[in-house]
Amino acid sequence: MKNSTLLIIGAAIAALMITKKKTSGTGAMSDMPVTLENIRMGVARGWYTAQLTMVDGKKAVRLSGKQTDGTYTSDVYPVTDEVWQALLADGIKVA
Repeated sequence: MKNSTLLIIGAAIAALMITKKKTSGTGAMSDMPVTLENIRMGVARGWYTAQLTMVDGKKAVRLSGKQTDGTYTSDVYPVTDEVWQALLADGIKVA
């Protein structure tokens, strides 16, 4: 029961992250920083790809993938320095 609940919550978070619309080229940079666990889970499950980037001097991650209707989406989200360093150590490339 716990695993299925976590899967549903994770899928909902990933869907929200991927379906957000871009605003002035900075995407969802006003959102709370994305957690390392959520990024790793989404990438591992093939929901999206991740790429490290900077937006206005702030560390961020670009998450890109296909929505359930087949359309492609890509947006940037803030991350903490700790998350940035962990993703870099995981082999996520910097754009």
